[in-house]
Amino acid sequence: MRRVIACLGLLAIVLGWGVDDPLQQRVSYDKPAQTLKALLRDLSAQTNLNLYAAPPLDAEIVLVAVQEMPLKELMAHLAYVVDGEWIAEGEGQHRLARTPKVIAKRRQEDREQTLAALREMLASEEFRRYLEPLTREEVVERVERIRKQLREIATEEREYESLWIFHHNLRAKEWEPLDSQRRLLCRILQQMDLNALAEIPLWERRVFSNMSGRYLLPLRVNLAPLLQRWQTEREAFDSVLTSLRHQFTESDKQAMDYFWWDVEIPDAQSPPERRMPTKVYLEAQRVDSKAGFLFTLYLVDEAGRVLASTQYPLRVVWEGEERWLEQQIREDPTLAKLVEWREETRQWLQAWTVLDSRGEVKPFPELLDPAKHEPLRFVATDALRSYARHRSLSLVALPDDRLLLWRADPSGKPQPLARVMTSRNWLHMSVVEGVLRVKPRASSLYWGRRESREAMSRWIQRIVERGYITLEDAFDVANHRLLAERYMLALVPGHISFMPDAFRPVLPLLKRWAREAEAHPEGEFQLPLGELAPTQLPQLERIVYNHPHAGVVPKGQAFVRASRLTGLPVPLPHAHLPDGLPRDALLHCTIEKTPGVLTERSGVGVWGRFSRTRWLQRVFQNEGESEPILVEERERIQNSLLLPAQREQIGLSVRFSPTHELMLLSRVGFEAWGYRPTQGLKPIRWEQLPPEWLKPPDPQKASEDP
Repeated sequence: MRRVIACLGLLAIVLGWGVDDPLQQRVSYDKPAQTLKALLRDLSAQTNLNLYAAPPLDAEIVLVAVQEMPLKELMAHLAYVVDGEWIAEGEGQHRLARTPKVIAKRRQEDREQTLAALREMLASEEFRRYLEPLTREEVVERVERIRKQLREIATEEREYESLWIFHHNLRAKEWEPLDSQRRLLCRILQQMDLNALAEIPLWERRVFSNMSGRYLLPLRVNLAPLLQRWQTEREAFDSVLTSLRHQFTESDKQAMDYFWWDVEIPDAQSPPERRMPTKVYLEAQRVDSKAGFLFTLYLVDEAGRVLASTQYPLRVVWEGEERWLEQQIREDPTLAKLVEWREETRQWLQAWTVLDSRGEVKPFPELLDPAKHEPLRFVATDALRSYARHRSLSLVALPDDRLLLWRADPSGKPQPLARVMTSRNWLHMSVVEGVLRVKPRASSLYWGRRESREAMSRWIQRIVERGYITLEDAFDVANHRLLAERYMLALVPGHISFMPDAFRPVLPLLKRWAREAEAHPEGEFQLPLGELAPTQLPQLERIVYNHPHAGVVPKGQAFVRASRLTGLPVPLPHAHLPDGLPRDALLHCTIEKTPGVLTERSGVGVWGRFSRTRWLQRVFQNEGESEPILVEERERIQNSLLLPAQREQIGLSVRFSPTHELMLLSRVGFEAWGYRPTQGLKPIRWEQLPPEWLKPPDPQKASEDP
């Protein structure tokens, strides 16, 4: 009896401690996405504890929806999604921190996850298909199927979209498997040390090669038998494509050239000369797709010219958006459920229609200011909360900024989750004891990438106050790429700017170089690399060798070609300058100025949709033409207010030889361009444009023009 009483007494003490333990108290919380600092402040007030996170972790955005959950359990889920751990600092005080221990553990786990994904890729059916030998029989079978389907489709009347899907899938199913270079690439990847790939940071590249250099990693693969096998397969491919029996007709080639555009078909009249490459370069880019990497193989001769090139992973079969949605729902039936929009989100979606309107100019909606209203508290919040509720789960999430690109119907009408929660491959979603936990996949790669809402707000305000976007505004996109992508097209009609965030460390330099180029009569500025400060050259080299889009081109070419590289210099700077940039090379900055008009103004008064003078001349000097695009453009311009302006676009390259230059920013690309009005901000009608823009050059016809 005494033993029973003692046990009951001990149980009472234990239960008493449980009740008195403040971390066991139950909490309920359900608010839209907000900073971790704000969440912990609310939880502290609810629990009479002092819960906080140290900067910069406190600025992370989190989303919590729980009911009657023990505080300790919620704290554990929060620590998981933000990659932190709680540190007790005294009675009732707990700090959430990303400690060295957690950092090391998370990075190791992400590295193992990357290696597992690479092994899964190597074991996949698609990859293993490219390890099989390419025989002449397979080439004949696939070529004949392509020829048959091309001739069948030529007799059908189809809309463009249907025709595009047909050609896309025909290429993916039948032509891509004939790529002997891709088979070589896959065989090389099969033998590579995957650990070297796992070390590549997100959005950077590394180049492996049988050549040596400071910026080349060793390709530790026995290439000789692989190249011999490649040559045999390439000869089989060429022999079929150049034979009279199996060659494509001119109409076949025209269709393939139009829809496939980067396919190289051997010519039966002049069969290609195939030589064994002496140099092999494998470029590995770390991306945030499901595969995690994009591999490009270049086979190069002694003179540095491309003999053949290819990529992996390859394009996939596309059955159209509806089929894609059906596939998503089959994999996860919850995605068929509807998003439950809050009234606040409907108002936010409605505010976007102000920017899209083309009538009276209105003030920029305060609800869209990212510094005042966290953008992730709307569409991303409602989508994730709806998904969790439909599965009867609590929710603890760290929505990263890529969820800014989830979009919804501006009307706020109910939509299936599958239409909103697109591109989910970058999310890691797990369910633990009735809680849906959401965080970025391989989350350590995204630490420190949260974009400044305050800086974006100032960027928007400058553009709205000015009424147009400048080149300097376009440079600043590098500071907040995802936010700019979310706001850009609505704020500045027809304007796209993809200023790479890799240039962020050199933005002050870039702005200075642009100003100096603009001040020069020829619009260009040159600087020997030897005159850069000791810290600036390494910054430039990091961009040159690690940024995937920096490439070598023949001197005078405006951009780096992505296809049909055969016979051209290999675009990798690692191949031409393997040990770094020479100090006597010249940094060459140009500002290309193009006259024209801005033809559209957003609902908040920002001008965009630039039409250059040469395009206007074509539109108005050929008024007899009935080509639909010209008719539509004439009507649009004649019914629009116009703002004469000059487009300013930067080109940045390094000139290191008489024949080649290293392109960093293309003067005809979408990296950075802005405008400068030439006649003030007062809009005009098309009749008020300079006569030479509207009238044909023949003076005898000038009097006939309106």
